[in-house]
Amino acid sequence: MKGERGIRNLEDERPARAIAVALRTPGQSRHDVEDHLEELTALARSAGIEVTDRVIQTRFRPSPATWIGRGKAEELAQGAGEGDEPECFLFDDELAPAQIRNLERITGRRVLTRTELILDIFARKARSHEAKLQVELARLEYQRTHLRHLWSHLEGQRGGIG
Repeated sequence: MKGERGIRNLEDERPARAIAVALRTPGQSRHDVEDHLEELTALARSAGIEVTDRVIQTRFRPSPATWIGRGKAEELAQGAGEGDEPECFLFDDELAPAQIRNLERITGRRVLTRTELILDIFARKARSHEAKLQVELARLEYQRTHLRHLWSHLEGQRGGIG
């Protein structure tokens, strides 16, 4: 795992194996969540990533720090050391930058979201100059929305000297 922030370019460092992770909250059927994971697995396959396992965490609500809860993140880190070790975890949901950072710190692996995976697929399939520019614009837009929240913990630190 590299200490990169924002969009992590899969072409530079393509994981060969991954574990797909989803969160199931009240009101979601297990079948629907499994369907989403199946779709995520197909997207991963399109990006050249082999999904070796799927994990569904059931919680009343997402953890603000890690989305799936610290215990489940630690469990993933422990399980990732067995057998076919994954290079990353693919999350079916959008995660906040802090959640990605926390999960990467706990698991010692890269954490990618569905959106990052889709952007990578589009980037690899883009042939014309215009298509490549449109994909790059989409990547930058995605990165901008994630960077905006990176420094929000300092908002209360405003003030002047004196």
